[in-house]
Amino acid sequence: MSRHIIIPPTQNLVQEVVAQLPVGTNDFSRLTIVFPGKRPAHFVRKALANRLGDSFIPPKIFSIDSFIDDLFTTKLHLQKSPLEDLDAVALLFDIHMGLPDRLGGRHFQTVDRFIGLGLKLFSELEELVMADTDVRRVSEAIANVPLARVQGLPEYFSLFYGIVNQKGLTTRSLRYKRVADTIATLDLSDRETIVLAGFYAFTSVEQRIFRNLAQRDNTIVIA
Repeated sequence: MSRHIIIPPTQNLVQEVVAQLPVGTNDFSRLTIVFPGKRPAHFVRKALANRLGDSFIPPKIFSIDSFIDDLFTTKLHLQKSPLEDLDAVALLFDIHMGLPDRLGGRHFQTVDRFIGLGLKLFSELEELVMADTDVRRVSEAIANVPLARVQGLPEYFSLFYGIVNQKGLTTRSLRYKRVADTIATLDLSDRETIVLAGFYAFTSVEQRIFRNLAQRDNTIVIA
């Protein structure tokens, strides 16, 4: 069965993670550790070095974003190119200029003026995907909102992700959603132990991923 460990905020998370790793070995290569961000990886390796006093093969340590990317490429075998922020803005600008009812009316008709709005719009569209929202639910959610600013959002949403898919590209939220949609069928038996450490708040898509992982026999959750 999976193990769930709750520690107080005063306890050192890295030390608790290291305490869960096997003793009597210098090879941790089949262990996977996932943190919310990148920084703890350095401290885990340092704590292991102090514990062993010798060379060792470290575990695979991921931020949640890099873990999702790893599952996307190594388990789903998808090699789609990630869409960078400014490239996303360029796509959104083309969509923007083609719509009769544009956000901001006539105020954002050059790329220079649109960049700030485009970055914000891209961020909001990505949040909608992470919330497990599709274009129909976006339309329903804002149908009674009397703000012109959001009325065109379903069109931006539908057109933008349609173009992204047509071009064979991907975004952070689309990678998360693809993993969430397939997580139940992914074989992670090659990961001897998966440690999920330090997580406390999840989007709807993240909840689906973590709910499945937390039920696996080779998972340890430290919260």
